[in-house]
Amino acid sequence: MLLLSYFGIWKVEALTCYQCTTAFSNTDCNSKIQTCYSESKCKTTVTTVMGITAYSKGCAEERECSESASIVHIGVVGSRVQCCSASLCNVSGAAGARLNPQLLGVSAALLYLVGMVAV
Repeated sequence: MLLLSYFGIWKVEALTCYQCTTAFSNTDCNSKIQTCYSESKCKTTVTTVMGITAYSKGCAEERECSESASIVHIGVVGSRVQCCSASLCNVSGAAGARLNPQLLGVSAALLYLVGMVAV
């Protein structure tokens, strides 16, 4: 072992993550496992559209896990991305994607105004 450490040879285990595409429950996303590249993290994306929530999980590059990509709200669509770096760490769903009440209100107001103008 000392000789191996001298030459810098170590057995490195690859990162593994739960993997799924568009499952409608977090539990359904935890049956398939994916092996990732060395520069990867595990990612969970939770997207809510009109009250319907979908989960996607898998390996991700660091840029996919940036803070600017972590929470997105557009009208009645909410999305949250959560990344981690231990094997099978993406077992939990990202802390729920929430709708932004202000954007929901603005969207409703705009739809109302467009309806008033069209009449």
